[in-house]
Amino acid sequence: MKPFKLAKYLALFLAPLVLIACGGGGGAGGVGADYGDGLGGIGVLSIITGVLAYWAGGGSGQRGSNSGTASLGGTAGNTAGATNTGAGGGYSQAGGSGVVFISYPNTYSLAASTTGSPTYSVINGNHTYKFTGSGTITF
Repeated sequence: MKPFKLAKYLALFLAPLVLIACGGGGGAGGVGADYGDGLGGIGVLSIITGVLAYWAGGGSGQRGSNSGTASLGGTAGNTAGATNTGAGGGYSQAGGSGVVFISYPNTYSLAASTTGSPTYSVINGNHTYKFTGSGTITF
């Protein structure tokens, strides 16, 4: 009589129940989760644009067919990161392009020159330059 191989039959029975999970990416303000739906790391909270917002959050992972959960400033599911936010892309997608803000009190002079066409505005009493591509600033 051959021995009964319970492990073989359990593996065949349980195989359809196994869920593959992917961890979330780290954000500028914290690490991503390596459990559940892989929550992306939190972004950094800032009011540099005059509106309180999270920037550069991590992208989510994914578990089975369940889309991951978006972090504050991040991206969920199978979605690319938002343009000019630095947000990480969700499961297997590209991250969003970055952005650079340079802000200083308007009691100082404007920049002597800039390249790369940054946008300029005065926000909360500060000179604020926003670069969404390559560029330089000279004071």
